[in-house]
Amino acid sequence: MSAAVLLLLALATADAAAERPGIEPETPLTAAIGEAFPRELRIHAGPAWRLEPQTLPRAIRLEEGVELRDSGYREETTENGRIYHIRLVYQAFHGLRGPERIELPALTLGFRQGATPMSLEVPAGSVTLMPVIPPELPDDAVTIRAAAIPQPESVAAAARTVVAALLVLTATALYGAWCRALFPFHGRRRKPFARAWRELPRLLGQGADAAAFRCVHRALDRTAGYPLFGDRLDAFLESHPAYQPLREPLCRFFAASRQHFYAPPNRPGGGAAGRSYETAAELSDLCRTARDIERQAP
Repeated sequence: MSAAVLLLLALATADAAAERPGIEPETPLTAAIGEAFPRELRIHAGPAWRLEPQTLPRAIRLEEGVELRDSGYREETTENGRIYHIRLVYQAFHGLRGPERIELPALTLGFRQGATPMSLEVPAGSVTLMPVIPPELPDDAVTIRAAAIPQPESVAAAARTVVAALLVLTATALYGAWCRALFPFHGRRRKPFARAWRELPRLLGQGADAAAFRCVHRALDRTAGYPLFGDRLDAFLESHPAYQPLREPLCRFFAASRQHFYAPPNRPGGGAAGRSYETAAELSDLCRTARDIERQAP
């Protein structure tokens, strides 16, 4: 029985050891002077072993003109456990005239399985550094380019661009304001009764009674948003309460319009020969009062 127990313990120890983190062989590195180059490490670990990120090396200046600029890792889960992809970014400033191989320092990474810690020793790596200047070029043939003198830039082009942009922006803003009737004079001019009030004196002066009635009808239709007749006057005044004081004048206007357009010509008050209004002044008063209400309406 004791031999069997010892055998089981040995197998369990072997399995645990097989799951311990281990590192894959590295690929040789090559880089040019001044170039940042990554050192990639792949570490296999059992599912119970977790990397301790605080053990990753930090940015530091190393020997022989090499700096560790950054470090990080990515974890990949597999059927057998985890693979840790560790990336160390170095940069070399070592002056040389020919290819040279330098050593990258060894690392110690920490892992933990529950309360059991473990240290994984990563052996030193190496990188072959290539010079910027070709090795076959002699030293006396190497010339250093003179520092470029900053050339003053003309502000004229930038000024023209700014002025053009401002002109376009202003024109766009003015056009938008015009389309939305934001100018004070623009709003008054385009309102229906203001337009009718300008046209009405000319029509009445020419004796064009039918045209004068149609002019006021158009203003009422545009204000209501639909063709407005006498039978819909109550609905119009309910939706446009500002025009309530004109209820009686509007009733007389619609009655006069019906007589003017639909009464037989030989009938009193019918056709162009007669009106329900005694004078054109009543039609003018109606249009002027509606214009004044229209100006004060929101």
